[in-house]
Amino acid sequence: MYVLDTIAKNWVYQNRDNSLKGQKKQTASVNSASKTSDVTQETIASPKTENLQKQLDAIPPKIEAEKVVYSKKVTQLPKVTTPTKPTKATAGRPQFELDVSYKEFPELEAFKNAIFEVGTENKNYNSKLADVTWSSAEVSEGPVKGKNYILTLKLRERVEKLIVYPALTGADYDKALKTYESKFNDYKTAVIKREADEKKLKEEFEAKQAAYIAEQKNLSDELVKERVRLWKERESKQLEEFNSMNNDMKVTRIFNISSFNIYNSDCPNNLPKGAKMDPIYVSNDKSHMRPSTIYLICHSKNLVYNLPYGQLPYDPKEKYSLCVIIKERVYLCSKEKFTEIITANQNKIPLTEMAESSGDMLDFKKAIGI
Repeated sequence: MYVLDTIAKNWVYQNRDNSLKGQKKQTASVNSASKTSDVTQETIASPKTENLQKQLDAIPPKIEAEKVVYSKKVTQLPKVTTPTKPTKATAGRPQFELDVSYKEFPELEAFKNAIFEVGTENKNYNSKLADVTWSSAEVSEGPVKGKNYILTLKLRERVEKLIVYPALTGADYDKALKTYESKFNDYKTAVIKREADEKKLKEEFEAKQAAYIAEQKNLSDELVKERVRLWKERESKQLEEFNSMNNDMKVTRIFNISSFNIYNSDCPNNLPKGAKMDPIYVSNDKSHMRPSTIYLICHSKNLVYNLPYGQLPYDPKEKYSLCVIIKERVYLCSKEKFTEIITANQNKIPLTEMAESSGDMLDFKKAIGI
């Protein structure tokens, strides 16, 4: 199919005029989309199919929206923080007693009255540091958040930094340990509640998702059924139109156009080259016949040549069959028979009339060999 570009004055290729190509009777179940893929390969639209498709297209965004809502609800659940377990002071380890702001370091609430032990990883520490009267001492977050801290000691230009660990002694440790155990029990209860809340939200989301997926399947099945129905309706109409045609019309290519313009369904090709014959067309009873229309069908190139009565050109390397019209009746010469004739270098072409009962387009194409 070509359409004329009137500005560029050129034929623009559109598609092949093969609207009947590959058409076959459908026996697939309407309940299976996979079995009807050949039916729906060419989309047949109607107000109902367009509405069903619109509903189908709306489902994935709805599922994504539910995912967003679910994620937001999970993030809004109360956060559960693991309480800090107090550490008992180690005898003999260097220590500092500091006044620390618990507002700045709330995790140190569990270490009220704590001392700060110098960590073994400090390579610059020596006992003489304890003899210095420092002008200031500052505590900042350490390498392991919530576990150790950096103690910065200053005296004029001198600055020393130590990694220290909070620890408790005696009754302070025993009291802090009891407080920790109570908080840890509350922590475990909070974790169980959060897990239960997360599970409930997940189940709610999965239920909504399953409902959308079920709706999607039902709509998809209904869409396939409607397309199958439309296909069968169109196929029935085409068959009815085909059966009402005379033989000349049945062997003529047909195509569809969707807008006003100048169209051309011809694809100019040179006539076959390589050999020629002066054909003699004969019937089953050997009587000579004179076709009014002759179609030479080239199967290897998918071409049809409309030839005048007379000399018949062909290429010995290609496969051909013949379809001719004589007094509005269709006669055929199969590609197997035509090959035998040219191989034997003969020119008598036996023609077999196509039965009137073969009114179905599928039977017609099968008889031609395509």
